[in-house]
Amino acid sequence: MATTPTFTTSIRGVSKTYSNGSIEDYTITESPIAEAVPDQYGAIATEMVYDHKTDLSVTMHAAGSTAPTFTGDTVTFDSKTWQVDSVAEAGSYQNVTRWTVTAHRYDNFPASV
Repeated sequence: MATTPTFTTSIRGVSKTYSNGSIEDYTITESPIAEAVPDQYGAIATEMVYDHKTDLSVTMHAAGSTAPTFTGDTVTFDSKTWQVDSVAEAGSYQNVTRWTVTAHRYDNFPASV
């Protein structure tokens, strides 16, 4: 089975590192999930927010060309568990490969570590 990557505090870059490399940048975007509530005439009277979807995009550098591995398609970042959507190789130079990992989570899924 694949190993779980770990991100730890670093004195360089964006203060996050990958267990086999370093993080160049990351973006976390949160969006509310809401249901429109109409009035008696069908016009939208309010919205009820019942969850939030949070998206994560991480660009990292790792030695060699081995893709980052995950346990059960999840990754731990910022003390939370994220469902991995994609892992893309963005190029290699002098045995250092750049990877872009995208993932998402909701308020209660996947359960935090």
